[in-house]
Amino acid sequence: MPLLSNNSTSSARLSAENAEAERRLREAEDRLREAMEELHRRQRKAACGDSPPCDHADDSCVANAIGNLCQSFLLSYGVRVGIGILLRGFKLARGKSYSSLLDLKQLVSEKDLIVREEACRIGLLFGGFTGSYHALRCLLRKRRKKETPLNAILAGCIAGLSILALDDPNRRRTLSLYLLARVAQCAYNSAKSKNKFHLWGSHWRHGDSLLFSLACAQVMYAFVMRPESLPKSYKDFIQKTG
Repeated sequence: MPLLSNNSTSSARLSAENAEAERRLREAEDRLREAMEELHRRQRKAACGDSPPCDHADDSCVANAIGNLCQSFLLSYGVRVGIGILLRGFKLARGKSYSSLLDLKQLVSEKDLIVREEACRIGLLFGGFTGSYHALRCLLRKRRKKETPLNAILAGCIAGLSILALDDPNRRRTLSLYLLARVAQCAYNSAKSKNKFHLWGSHWRHGDSLLFSLACAQVMYAFVMRPESLPKSYKDFIQKTG
């Protein structure tokens, strides 16, 4: 019996020592893993100059900006040319010349489909804005060594100069006013979603539809009672679409 008791005590002591050794080994592994992660974090921070990493880790900032520029340019150019071809097709169909719809010379000829310069300008507008916005945002992120909404605002304001790609001052003014209204709408929606600011009645059901109706009513009042307050192009647009 004493011999059996000694063996049991030795086995229990050995098991406790093994458990303690395993616990210490796991703690050492955890500390080593944390040290390696901290080392990698410091190396990444040193590589990017203590600035926050960009969201295009697989590409450089220049490659990302050029890629966005080309993508937006090709998309805008293609959409404008496609609209021009569609309108040209409607014009041929209205003239009862259905067979000419299959004739590429009449459908997409340079004489009748003059959209190349306009399509290029629109492509430069949207492509230039997108590319310069991403490039400026990366530059501000590295210069200021932090990512804040101010970076996006500054980059967007400077990139907005790409509107100079349009040669018609009236079109530039019209587009600027439209984009300004959309910026105000986005700012209001952002403030409303964060419960910082909202207009009276905006929480009503179908309140957005009511607001749109009031805005349209104001425009139609000006069109009927004060037509001189509207630009000629806008009056022509209402007459054609109405």
